[in-house]
Amino acid sequence: MYSSSSSSVVSLAKFAFGEVLGEFFFIPVWWYSRGFLRLSRHLGRAGREFEKSIGFRFWLRTIGKPMYGQRDVAGKIISFLMRLVVLAAKFFALAGYAVFLIVLALLWLAAPLVIIWQLVKNLTGLLVF
Repeated sequence: MYSSSSSSVVSLAKFAFGEVLGEFFFIPVWWYSRGFLRLSRHLGRAGREFEKSIGFRFWLRTIGKPMYGQRDVAGKIISFLMRLVVLAAKFFALAGYAVFLIVLALLWLAAPLVIIWQLVKNLTGLLVF
């Protein structure tokens, strides 16, 4: 018959090798699949919120409407040019933010590779006698 201490050791070994090591080896799979998908959703939401906060689409829709109710030709021209300048500034802000979000996504993808590379680089220096 098996004693209770040997069954505890067996169950502990099953847990250690099955669960802990399984989770350890699942981390890269999660990082590049579900984790990246979650990050992509978050970054997309952040981009949409930034676009709403600067009102790019609103200014794009109203580019031809005169400002301050000016219906004469000079008022329409000035309004159009002013909106064009503001739209250009908003476009550059939006493009810069999009580049920032893309860099964040690329850093997410590169982080595990850089960490592993640094670990191998530093550990091989320790193993040389």
